[in-house]
Amino acid sequence: MCRIFRFIILYLVIFSLLVGVIPTVFAQKESQGVKVYNSPAEYQKATGRKISRYSESPMLTELVKAKKLPPVEERLPKNPVVVEPLEEIGQYGGTCYIAVTGRHYALLSYLGGRIADMDLFQYDFSGTRLLPNLVERWKVSRDAKTYTIRFREGLKWSDGEPFTTDDVMFWYKEVLTSKELSPTLPGWMRMGDKVVEINQIDKYTIEFKLPNPNGVFLYNIQGSFPLLPKHYLKQFHPNYTPIDKLNDMAKKAGFEAWHQYFWDRANGTYYTNPDCPVLRMWKVVSITPSRVVAERNPYYWKVDTEGNQLPYIDKIVIDIVSNAEVVKMKAMAGELTLQTFHFSLADYPLLKEGEKKGGYRVMLWPSTGADAVLMINHTYNEDPVIAKLLNDPRFKRALSLAINRDEINQLYALGLARATQYSPSTTDPVYEKRYSEAYAKFDPVSANKLLDSIGLGKRDKDGFRLRPDGKRLSLSILVATDWPMHSDICEMLRKYWKDIGIDLIIQPTSFELRSQRVAANAHQIVIWKIDVLFYPHYINLARGAMSAFSEAPDAVGPLWRDWELSGGKSGVKHPDDWFKVKEYLEKAAASSSEKERVLYAKKMWDLYIKNLWSIGVLQQLPIPIVAKDNLRNVPNNLPNSWTIRTPVNGSVEQFFIKQ
Repeated sequence: MCRIFRFIILYLVIFSLLVGVIPTVFAQKESQGVKVYNSPAEYQKATGRKISRYSESPMLTELVKAKKLPPVEERLPKNPVVVEPLEEIGQYGGTCYIAVTGRHYALLSYLGGRIADMDLFQYDFSGTRLLPNLVERWKVSRDAKTYTIRFREGLKWSDGEPFTTDDVMFWYKEVLTSKELSPTLPGWMRMGDKVVEINQIDKYTIEFKLPNPNGVFLYNIQGSFPLLPKHYLKQFHPNYTPIDKLNDMAKKAGFEAWHQYFWDRANGTYYTNPDCPVLRMWKVVSITPSRVVAERNPYYWKVDTEGNQLPYIDKIVIDIVSNAEVVKMKAMAGELTLQTFHFSLADYPLLKEGEKKGGYRVMLWPSTGADAVLMINHTYNEDPVIAKLLNDPRFKRALSLAINRDEINQLYALGLARATQYSPSTTDPVYEKRYSEAYAKFDPVSANKLLDSIGLGKRDKDGFRLRPDGKRLSLSILVATDWPMHSDICEMLRKYWKDIGIDLIIQPTSFELRSQRVAANAHQIVIWKIDVLFYPHYINLARGAMSAFSEAPDAVGPLWRDWELSGGKSGVKHPDDWFKVKEYLEKAAASSSEKERVLYAKKMWDLYIKNLWSIGVLQQLPIPIVAKDNLRNVPNNLPNSWTIRTPVNGSVEQFFIKQ
């Protein structure tokens, strides 16, 4: 009763606080997207205003005066991207403070993605359209088999060395061809048993030759195309340094083999090497177990409409703390400049209450994906009885029917999320009502009947069902403690499933350990989120056939993944419907017709409803975002997703700290 009473109070408090902001945040129809121009000439043509000179941060001016840096005009590319600030031209300087609960979030999620801006293209505000970025222009052949992309002339790495297509070809010819460095090809390079070919046209132009048509190929490579600095990394490659010397270097650095050392130096996983040149906004300068510090890249390739080189902010400091509660306390104390995750909607009242004292504002950014999804492991093999049940669609339908999604939505999202079966967004061209309603109505009576019908009618003295072998029917679910809402939802699931005679064991864990257990096939169910829930992202061949319904095959069938990667030598062969999904995915991507692509995508969703590989709970949940009052040019309402690297789609480079 205490827990229910607390939820009721929370509901009323959130409602009273939200009543004034819902109309502006959620009813807003006009995009607040920042205007971005592909060049100064394009900006002048569109506005009639000319950028006559370039300027820079005072911290860089001092380095220019000391002749430690060339002038800003020499550091920028021939045609820098021009960004029109959201509110006003910003001021240089300041430090942006962020807090996270693990190294992964600091080095990969934030500095490697959400505030990086080092991809070939940039997503627009909505995340549905690609804009020029490092790539200045591109051309697609009529048959969608040849893609020609041209990089900006004069781009430079953070150490001042030129970036050219020689860097791309270094990866393609000398890293990709090494079995030690690249035991498998990236997913976007494989098309059946054929491989994408890359040709160097000139210093700034490359050509992709596809063995089969692919109408969405640019989405395949966005966010996953490797850009490695040849001039720096060749010293760690056996084509340039004797292998004996390389192995000695690796051992001295604590690695068993040279290829491990190469990827460490190349920032292959977590961007832990400050010496490796980058193209992104801020470059890591120091890393400790509790803090990561990054400073502006003096060669960053964007300017504002007055010619000021971006970003405005000089330094990023990310503190690594013990848990999400510490993040919340630091935010309320006014210690964080920008915080885009580790909050749930349940935190909103407390955060909102502390706004004035903490000198910050709370915004609500709606997610573009599914915020709570139960991913079923169909290759779980530690318990044959449970393994069989997890592969029985009737059992999964019963689990789904027993969930009171509307109650969860009211308790944790004030009814602002979609309480639905996992399904496309209502604005998605693939959306059909039957997808969102499939086994999503709260119907414990039907759930009980389904369980009885598959031989689970007997119960023990506590009311829990008995398995065919006489043991109590228990399921386990992995939940990452970094996401408090998931833990709360699991508590609700335990109640709902107890009511239909199933004992749910909740296994709290860190994000890193959760990922390790999922990859090792050591889970029955895992609750997580899915960002790739808007078209055309889920018909991206590079993400794999199950990307629309889980974290690729990893969460819903790790041994399916092993079977595919090994060419059938290990793991477990996929079921027939998985092959059909793969077939439809390939046909959708290959088609030059949008109508055809949508048709094949619907066939994929039909198979999902039939098999229920994952069970949806909530989607498009608004999440509290905290920004200091003096952090300006931040959109109030920004579509939020890892897929589109939010807040990059809000043009982080033009955020500034107002003095």
